[in-house]
Amino acid sequence: MPDYFKDLALRLFDKGYPTIPIVPGDKRPAVEGWADLKITRSKVNGWQKNGHAKDGVGFQAATLPLLDIDIHDRARASQIVALAHKELGPAPIRVGQFPKAGLPYRTRKPFSKITSREFVDGKGRKAQVEMMAEGQQWVAFHVHPDTHKPYRWLKDDSPLERGYTELTEITEAKAKTFIARCEELMRGWGWQEKRSTTLPARAPADPDYIGRDQADRMDDVSDEEFLRWVCETRNDERFASRDVWTRYGMGIHHQLSEAGRDAWLDFCERWEGGVQGIGLPEKAWESFGKHVEGREVVTGRFVKQMYDEQRAKKRKAKIGPLQYLDFDEAKPQLDNLSLIKGAIDRTALHMAYGDSSVGKTFVMLHAAYCVAAGVPFFGRKVSQGAVLYIAAEAGPRIENRVAAIRRKYSVHWSIPLRVVTSRINLYADEDNLEQILELARETAGIFGPVVWIIIDTLNRAMPGMNENASEDMGVAIERMERLREEAGGATVTCVHHSGKDASRGSRGHGSMHNALDQEWAITRDDDIRTINLGSKQRDAADDSAATFKLDVVKLGFDADGDEVSSCVIEELNDTAPRPASGAATKLSDAQKGVVDTFNRLQNDGNVTFAQLRKACSEPGVVSNAGKHRYRLDAFLRAFRSLPERFYIHEHSDGTLSRHPELDTE
Repeated sequence: MPDYFKDLALRLFDKGYPTIPIVPGDKRPAVEGWADLKITRSKVNGWQKNGHAKDGVGFQAATLPLLDIDIHDRARASQIVALAHKELGPAPIRVGQFPKAGLPYRTRKPFSKITSREFVDGKGRKAQVEMMAEGQQWVAFHVHPDTHKPYRWLKDDSPLERGYTELTEITEAKAKTFIARCEELMRGWGWQEKRSTTLPARAPADPDYIGRDQADRMDDVSDEEFLRWVCETRNDERFASRDVWTRYGMGIHHQLSEAGRDAWLDFCERWEGGVQGIGLPEKAWESFGKHVEGREVVTGRFVKQMYDEQRAKKRKAKIGPLQYLDFDEAKPQLDNLSLIKGAIDRTALHMAYGDSSVGKTFVMLHAAYCVAAGVPFFGRKVSQGAVLYIAAEAGPRIENRVAAIRRKYSVHWSIPLRVVTSRINLYADEDNLEQILELARETAGIFGPVVWIIIDTLNRAMPGMNENASEDMGVAIERMERLREEAGGATVTCVHHSGKDASRGSRGHGSMHNALDQEWAITRDDDIRTINLGSKQRDAADDSAATFKLDVVKLGFDADGDEVSSCVIEELNDTAPRPASGAATKLSDAQKGVVDTFNRLQNDGNVTFAQLRKACSEPGVVSNAGKHRYRLDAFLRAFRSLPERFYIHEHSDGTLSRHPELDTE
């Protein structure tokens, strides 16, 4: 075990950190009176030489508050981390007992600990977020007493690389607003609340404060929500006017009374035009609430008005200037064009459609996994990136399908694939659309750009829409385009159903088909299913197809002892591009070995996949490799890549057969 305090303490002190020793195997400080100590270099040096060399390293939290995320749900913990990076500012991430995390910040004015209400998550586990602060300490480098493994700092970003002054500075007001925001999130996730918040209570109304106006307080707005408006409002040129600036402070005071002081001072510190009157914010605050005859009554609604103005300006700015291209400036765009090479372009509007029970969701989940994990899709290269999958039809039931993919491919690490299981209405609910965009921004902050958003299905994600009406389908197209543009150019796919006549494409008004860049048609012939990857290709001619079957994955047993399972795709082949009918197709030596062996075995009766695999894994049949597993890999690659003319079907009972409509030459 490393001698943490001996090896790291002085290095960390020299970077500005208030360093103290931590008891081995514990989280407690190893020295008495640590909270009141002024840490000096000689004191740290003395601890190293006097029995604390093997201790862990901790920090006083008075000027070094730590956002402690005590949440067991991985996705929700990641969401809090992303929100902290957005609203408090970037910070290193310390992990002791994953997915719990700690994010350090700095402050010039120490404040007391701020703790959220305690919640119980969907699995009965405690969930809480707190800002550890004055009178507390936290562990930076040590062995966690529960996991017995060292604390980790993600992405090689730790106090060893980032000095104290390089940390993001926060204030008590910002911390309170953020903790309140976390409470809103946990409540919105449906988690049960256990105890009360530490947010300071609103001061009682001053009877001398323009008494007739007390009823004008916005009692339907929580203090947490109001503080969020103040925290997110920019102190920009709108407040250059002393009158507007003063009225804004009066609005804060009117709504929150003395509890709004820190929010006001924090707002004044954010003035973008330099120093906003040294000492003036404090003096102005003391004047707020005093009864002055004839002075205008300013309520919290003015604060809301300024917040709404900023949001409206931001929405308008999203449109930006009109983009255009001069003819003589056009150049070939050759790189980074494909999401899945030859199947889906980057930034495309795309649809995958088929009849009910054909396996549309299995196809799209598999494709989403391939892109998120950066692995080929039916042998085609992918552009790896984060994926959002909106499971509007399956909802929470999709979890077993995702778990089956994890088990099938032994994925025990995190990949940037997030599945939305909530009921949403992208057709009629603007807030739902904003929620998806916010999740995309949050996901991008953690994993990098979101390259693909999948809506499964169009019908269930847009309830109330008349698919046969051009106006309603136009709204659906506009929603998809908005997701694409505001999520940074993500490809957007909608999963849809075939029409009554499947040969005529997807269900609904033709304006959707016209707006799409690409389509996949998914069909089924007994156990063999086909994805026509070239149903529509706007900028390329590609009529390739990929065939697959569904493979059952056992997940475990329920409370009654019955087996629980789901399915994943088993890729069979990719026949891109198809040879002309009757054209000769040249086989590789390995493929020829598979076909010849199958023909030989078939002379003796039915052939199973196991029999063919065993025969083809013998030395010299498809490979001369010395090790059996290498010969087996060679067989599987050859079997799965057989051209359509020689394709061998595997049936549900394990037996094999050639395509009935193809000759056997």
